[in-house]
Amino acid sequence: MAVCMAVCMAVMYGCMCMYGCMYVWLYVCMAVCMAVCMYGCMAVWLYVCMAVWLYVWLYGCMYVWLCMAVCGCVWLYGCMYVWLYVCMAVCIWLYVWLYVCCMAVCMYGCMYVCMAVCMYGCMVCLWLYVYGCMYVCMAVCMYAVMAVCMAVCIVWLYVCMAVWLYVCMTVCFIANACTSYEKNIIN
Repeated sequence: MAVCMAVCMAVMYGCMCMYGCMYVWLYVCMAVCMAVCMYGCMAVWLYVCMAVWLYVWLYGCMYVWLCMAVCGCVWLYGCMYVWLYVCMAVCIWLYVWLYVCCMAVCMYGCMYVCMAVCMYGCMVCLWLYVYGCMYVCMAVCMYAVMAVCMAVCIVWLYVCMAVWLYVCMTVCFIANACTSYEKNIIN
């Protein structure tokens, strides 16, 4: 009987610690199995203890689990089961806190993620605005300087061309005048 009960409780506690809420019905099945194994009034106490276990498991009362560990030691006639109750209490308490923390992360984490996205998005937009404007101004200034330089070069080119054209025309005019004057003298 003790071996059967130990096996049943080990399976039950292991599943409970590992999988949690999915195995609530496993409590009921294990209660029936243990009642069949124990044949008597201890089955009634088993149902009561299973109800308390469910209550404690759902609401995470660590002190109730410690009391259950002490009562379980007396009820099961041996201190070897005390550690089983303590380990079960610790596992379920940790599981409950893990579940609560996961829920908090899911609920508030999304909010903080959105806040972070908005904050960093605004920072990125501001960064792009500030540095973007700076780069735009730099580009405008660069192209303005390039345009001014090109305009100066073009004006200088045309001025030089005009000067050379004027010089050439002046030279040609003087040469033509000299030629005409010589012809008039000869004639």
